[in-house]
Amino acid sequence: MKLKYKNQKTGRKMVGEAAGSWDLYPHCIFGLSRNDFYTGGNGIYHFSGSSWKEIFVPKVDSLIYRDVVITDIRGTSPDNIWAVGYGLRDENTSYGVIYHYNGKDWKQSTILKMKNINPLRIYPTGEGTKCLIFAVDDKYDTFPDGTKVFEYDGNSTLKEIASGSFWERENQTRIYAINGKLFVEMNNIIYEYYYGQYRKLIPIQRLNNGLIIGGRSKSDIGICQ
Repeated sequence: MKLKYKNQKTGRKMVGEAAGSWDLYPHCIFGLSRNDFYTGGNGIYHFSGSSWKEIFVPKVDSLIYRDVVITDIRGTSPDNIWAVGYGLRDENTSYGVIYHYNGKDWKQSTILKMKNINPLRIYPTGEGTKCLIFAVDDKYDTFPDGTKVFEYDGNSTLKEIASGSFWERENQTRIYAINGKLFVEMNNIIYEYYYGQYRKLIPIQRLNNGLIIGGRSKSDIGICQ
């Protein structure tokens, strides 16, 4: 597996082999600076500016899960990096996992309430270790059944704040990060997240099955349907 980095300003390219104890199969990439990139899949690799290196492989306990997939990595500083994913116990059972990097070590959250809840994205709120987590509900088979948004305090409290359908576009929920701000789509309304509060921002009138939201600030948001 090859990982590439290109500095858009200088045009400098860096290509490295992701050599390690696992095949990577990357699902995500996140960078704090040109010399501080992370990518995750069946493990986490770090780019230091000169090379890629495997820095963390989730511990696998066959009694709980036999394989772990890292689906997202995000952070606010070199000592506050979060990673989420899920561990497969068998073909019908999975457990969501959350990891935190404090600048020295990766540690797994002790939360074990996420049976068949597979986190796909994590968004630090900027309030210490607090995060919003987007996940899919995989109760019945290998196909997602629903979508969920959780508030996570970074320690031991995980609170569900929204849920919706995975397949029915008119009843879905999502998280959007726009210019450092977080927005949550639920019940056909986009809310701005602000220090634990959800401010109603834009109602959504769905015209078809497609919905793309992006922009530069809360006063400059575009919706494509």
